[in-house]
Amino acid sequence: MSRGARFAATFATMFAAHHLGDYWIQTHAQARTKGDRTPAGRRACAAHVATYTAGSALAVAGVSAALDLRLSWRSQLLAQVISAGTHYWLDRRWTLDGLVNAIDPLTGKSTYLAEGGAPLLDQSAHLVCLAVASLVAARMDATP
Repeated sequence: MSRGARFAATFATMFAAHHLGDYWIQTHAQARTKGDRTPAGRRACAAHVATYTAGSALAVAGVSAALDLRLSWRSQLLAQVISAGTHYWLDRRWTLDGLVNAIDPLTGKSTYLAEGGAPLLDQSAHLVCLAVASLVAARMDATP
């Protein structure tokens, strides 16, 4: 199987798992609290990312087996580490705000952020990170 096919299948799976983890599995309390700059906020975000990552890992492993993608366990693990780390960082919210404000001179996105664009900026950043994670998984050596 080509790396391109492995990338496409991995990305599609991680994208679907992302929606499941971010919208169905995440609790209301986690969604409300994960961005707080408190120990409770860090715990809520960590709990969300843990369940999100578990779901994504199961989905990728299942699809890899079902479609014979031959993704090595190392490539699957690295993809999940990239996804989990970036997901946690983005979901702390103030970090996404900082990123938007840092690139604001080039994009003018701070106004968009202030006018309710945060959910779309958040989701688009997550998708870019999922694409990177999927690319890393696809580029690594496949199992024999």
